[in-house]
Amino acid sequence: MKDFKIYYSTPYNLNKNLGSEYNHYMSLIKRDRDWMCFVDGDTMFLTPDFGKQIHDIVTKYPETGMFTCMTNRVGISLQRHNKLMSENANLSHHKEIALQLQKKFYDTVEVVNRRVSGLMMLIQKNTWRQVKFRDGLLGVDFAFCDDLIASGYDIKIMKGVYLMHYYRLLEGRHYKGHLILS
Repeated sequence: MKDFKIYYSTPYNLNKNLGSEYNHYMSLIKRDRDWMCFVDGDTMFLTPDFGKQIHDIVTKYPETGMFTCMTNRVGISLQRHNKLMSENANLSHHKEIALQLQKKFYDTVEVVNRRVSGLMMLIQKNTWRQVKFRDGLLGVDFAFCDDLIASGYDIKIMKGVYLMHYYRLLEGRHYKGHLILS
């Protein structure tokens, strides 16, 4: 299973059809055994060897439908470090958390099999051939989770992978001005 590649992408669609953009990027992968790691544009990996760590996790759990990560700010509490919505904007603080979680939980995963936030979605091409993203912007990640679970795939959180997520830190969690078509 070591003969696979993981691609990293931050899709964006001017027509606010993120689901279509995810499908487009997945279609660019040539081999079914390869993976795509989608991350939101307001996220950041903070460990220098995150790619090796993620590769090691995929090698250990290759039959996973989708992986996601831990973070500081997101609507789904089970993805948040200590289940808390962080108001801390200090990058050094989040790097410390990332390093601590990596050391403590390097390749540990938790099977959640429920909706998770799509700030990071790691999906194998072969899985995507069975379950595609629905068109749209809001809720595309939740719909994909629902479809994965209905198709019998597991969703797992990588407990040792932490991405800092800006997630409307200054604007407030309920701000949606960035979603308005211009």
